Amino acid sequence: MSKAQDDSREKRQCDLFGLDPNPKTRSNTYQPDAFKEIDGQTESFELKTFANKKQVATSTRLRPERIKKYEELHWVFTSYDSADPNQSFLGHWYCHGKDLQPWYDRVYKRWNEGTDTHAGWNDVLEIEEELKKSDRWIELEAKVAKLKHTINIAGINNLGIPNKLLKEMTTKVDSRDHLMELIKANSGKL
Repeated sequence: MSKAQDDSREKRQCDLFGLDPNPKTRSNTYQPDAFKEIDGQTESFELKTFANKKQVATSTRLRPERIKKYEELHWVFTSYDSADPNQSFLGHWYCHGKDLQPWYDRVYKRWNEGTDTHAGWNDVLEIEEELKKSDRWIELEAKVAKLKHTINIAGINNLGIPNKLLKEMTTKVDSRDHLMELIKANSGKL
Protein backbone atom coordinates (compact mmCIF):
# COMPACT_ATOMS: atom_id res chain seq x y z
CA MET A 1 0.00 0.00 0.00
CA SER A 2 1.42 3.36 -0.91
CA LYS A 3 1.73 6.21 1.56
CA ALA A 4 -0.25 8.40 -0.85
CA GLN A 5 -3.25 6.05 -0.58
CA ASP A 6 -2.94 6.06 3.22
CA ASP A 7 -2.72 9.89 3.22
CA SER A 8 -5.84 10.03 1.06
CA ARG A 9 -7.79 7.86 3.51
CA GLU A 10 -6.55 9.94 6.47
CA LYS A 11 -7.68 13.10 4.69
CA ARG A 12 -11.11 11.51 4.25
CA GLN A 13 -11.14 10.69 7.97
CA CYS A 14 -10.36 14.35 8.74
CA ASP A 15 -13.13 15.54 6.43
CA LEU A 16 -15.64 13.10 7.89
CA PHE A 17 -14.90 14.01 11.52
CA GLY A 18 -14.04 17.71 11.12
CA LEU A 19 -10.38 17.32 12.06
CA ASP A 20 -7.57 19.56 10.83
CA PRO A 21 -4.83 17.53 9.08
CA ASN A 22 -1.32 18.20 10.31
CA PRO A 23 0.66 19.68 7.39
CA LYS A 24 3.93 18.60 9.06
CA THR A 25 3.49 14.84 9.20
CA ARG A 26 6.59 14.24 7.08
CA SER A 27 9.34 14.95 9.58
CA ASN A 28 12.29 13.32 11.31
CA THR A 29 10.36 13.49 14.56
CA TYR A 30 6.94 12.04 15.32
CA GLN A 31 4.02 14.33 14.53
CA PRO A 32 0.31 13.68 15.20
CA ASP A 33 -1.82 13.18 12.10
CA ALA A 34 -4.49 15.76 12.94
CA PHE A 35 -5.72 18.36 15.42
CA LYS A 36 -9.06 19.71 16.57
CA GLU A 37 -9.85 22.62 18.85
CA ILE A 38 -12.53 21.55 21.30
CA ASP A 39 -13.73 23.82 24.10
CA GLY A 40 -10.65 26.03 23.70
CA GLN A 41 -8.23 23.08 23.94
CA THR A 42 -6.25 21.76 20.96
CA GLU A 43 -6.54 17.97 20.85
CA SER A 44 -4.10 15.80 18.87
CA PHE A 45 -4.99 12.68 16.88
CA GLU A 46 -3.41 9.54 15.52
CA LEU A 47 -5.40 8.27 12.53
CA LYS A 48 -5.27 4.68 11.32
CA THR A 49 -7.05 3.05 8.42
CA PHE A 50 -7.10 -0.67 7.86
CA ALA A 51 -8.55 -3.21 5.47
CA ASN A 52 -10.40 -6.19 6.87
CA LYS A 53 -7.28 -8.12 7.75
CA LYS A 54 -6.13 -9.65 11.00
CA GLN A 55 -4.44 -6.55 12.38
CA VAL A 56 -4.01 -2.79 12.08
CA ALA A 57 -0.57 -1.67 10.95
CA THR A 58 0.96 0.81 13.36
CA SER A 59 4.45 2.20 13.00
CA THR A 60 7.94 1.52 11.85
CA ARG A 61 10.57 2.24 14.48
CA LEU A 62 8.16 1.61 17.32
CA ARG A 63 9.95 2.17 20.63
CA PRO A 64 9.18 3.29 24.19
CA GLU A 65 9.60 7.00 23.37
CA ARG A 66 6.93 6.72 20.66
CA ILE A 67 4.56 4.94 23.05
CA LYS A 68 4.85 7.84 25.51
CA LYS A 69 3.71 10.19 22.73
CA TYR A 70 0.93 7.82 21.65
CA GLU A 71 -0.47 7.78 25.20
CA GLU A 72 -1.29 11.50 24.92
CA LEU A 73 -3.33 11.28 21.71
CA HIS A 74 -6.87 10.54 20.65
CA TRP A 75 -6.99 7.65 18.19
CA VAL A 76 -9.47 7.12 15.35
CA PHE A 77 -9.38 3.78 13.55
CA THR A 78 -11.32 3.35 10.31
CA SER A 79 -11.80 0.13 8.39
CA TYR A 80 -12.25 0.21 4.64
CA ASP A 81 -13.09 -2.20 1.85
CA SER A 82 -9.84 -2.80 -0.03
CA ALA A 83 -11.76 -4.56 -2.85
CA ASP A 84 -13.82 -1.43 -3.49
CA PRO A 85 -12.05 0.95 -5.92
CA ASN A 86 -13.37 3.86 -3.84
CA GLN A 87 -12.21 2.12 -0.65
CA SER A 88 -15.49 2.79 1.13
CA PHE A 89 -15.31 3.17 4.89
CA LEU A 90 -16.94 0.32 6.77
CA GLY A 91 -16.67 1.44 10.40
CA HIS A 92 -14.90 3.72 12.86
CA TRP A 93 -13.55 3.17 16.37
CA TYR A 94 -12.20 5.62 18.91
CA CYS A 95 -10.07 5.48 22.01
CA HIS A 96 -7.76 7.67 24.00
CA GLY A 97 -4.09 6.68 23.85
CA LYS A 98 -4.18 5.59 27.50
CA ASP A 99 -6.76 2.95 26.54
CA LEU A 100 -4.23 1.13 24.35
CA GLN A 101 -2.30 -0.23 27.35
CA PRO A 102 -2.91 -3.92 26.43
CA TRP A 103 -1.22 -3.26 23.08
CA TYR A 104 1.57 -1.23 24.70
CA ASP A 105 2.20 -4.20 27.00
CA ARG A 106 2.79 -6.34 23.90
CA VAL A 107 5.16 -3.73 22.48
CA TYR A 108 7.15 -3.48 25.72
CA LYS A 109 7.34 -7.27 25.98
CA ARG A 110 8.73 -7.52 22.43
CA TRP A 111 11.06 -4.56 23.07
CA ASN A 112 12.47 -6.05 26.26
CA GLU A 113 12.44 -9.76 25.48
CA GLY A 114 13.01 -9.77 21.71
CA THR A 115 12.07 -12.77 19.60
CA ASP A 116 13.69 -16.04 18.56
CA THR A 117 15.65 -14.17 15.89
CA HIS A 118 15.97 -10.61 17.27
CA ALA A 119 17.65 -9.42 20.44
CA GLY A 120 15.61 -7.50 22.95
CA TRP A 121 16.72 -4.62 25.16
CA ASN A 122 17.27 -7.01 28.09
CA ASP A 123 19.69 -9.04 25.93
CA VAL A 124 21.68 -5.91 25.15
CA LEU A 125 21.86 -4.95 28.83
CA GLU A 126 22.97 -8.48 29.73
CA ILE A 127 25.74 -8.38 27.13
CA GLU A 128 26.78 -4.96 28.40
CA GLU A 129 27.02 -6.23 32.00
CA GLU A 130 29.10 -9.23 30.91
CA LEU A 131 31.43 -7.03 28.89
CA LYS A 132 31.90 -4.71 31.88
CA LYS A 133 33.47 -7.69 33.68
CA SER A 134 35.85 -8.21 30.76
CA ASP A 135 39.32 -6.77 30.53
CA ARG A 136 38.22 -5.40 27.13
CA TRP A 137 35.44 -3.20 28.58
CA ILE A 138 37.38 0.07 28.17
CA GLU A 139 38.02 -0.80 24.53
CA LEU A 140 34.41 -1.92 23.85
CA GLU A 141 32.42 0.61 25.89
CA ALA A 142 32.01 3.08 23.00
CA LYS A 143 30.92 0.28 20.66
CA VAL A 144 28.33 -0.92 23.16
CA ALA A 145 26.98 2.63 23.42
CA LYS A 146 26.67 2.74 19.61
CA LEU A 147 24.92 -0.64 19.61
CA LYS A 148 22.40 0.55 22.21
CA HIS A 149 21.77 3.70 20.18
CA THR A 150 21.32 1.67 16.97
CA ILE A 151 18.81 -0.67 18.58
CA ASN A 152 16.94 2.24 20.12
CA ILE A 153 16.72 4.07 16.77
CA ALA A 154 15.69 0.92 14.88
CA GLY A 155 12.86 0.07 17.27
CA ILE A 156 10.30 -2.58 16.41
CA ASN A 157 8.98 -2.67 12.87
CA ASN A 158 5.18 -2.45 12.88
CA LEU A 159 3.96 -4.59 15.74
CA GLY A 160 0.36 -4.35 14.60
CA ILE A 161 -2.75 -4.26 16.76
CA PRO A 162 -4.81 -7.43 16.31
CA ASN A 163 -8.36 -6.54 15.24
CA LYS A 164 -9.88 -8.46 18.14
CA LEU A 165 -7.75 -6.51 20.65
CA LEU A 166 -8.53 -3.26 18.85
CA LYS A 167 -12.26 -3.79 19.27
CA GLU A 168 -11.76 -4.54 22.99
CA MET A 169 -9.85 -1.27 23.57
CA THR A 170 -12.05 1.06 21.53
CA THR A 171 -15.62 2.34 21.19
CA LYS A 172 -17.47 2.10 17.87
CA VAL A 173 -18.19 5.60 16.56
CA ASP A 174 -21.59 6.32 15.02
CA SER A 175 -21.17 9.93 13.89
CA ARG A 176 -19.06 13.09 14.12
CA ASP A 177 -21.12 14.23 17.13
CA HIS A 178 -20.59 10.88 18.84
CA LEU A 179 -16.83 11.16 18.29
CA MET A 180 -16.81 14.68 19.79
CA GLU A 181 -18.68 13.40 22.87
CA LEU A 182 -16.12 10.62 23.32
CA ILE A 183 -13.22 13.05 22.93
CA LYS A 184 -14.67 15.46 25.49
CA ALA A 185 -15.19 12.59 27.93
CA ASN A 186 -11.58 11.47 27.49
CA SER A 187 -9.79 14.83 27.39
CA GLY A 188 -9.15 14.63 31.12
CA LYS A 189 -6.89 11.58 30.66
CA LEU A 190 -4.00 13.70 29.42
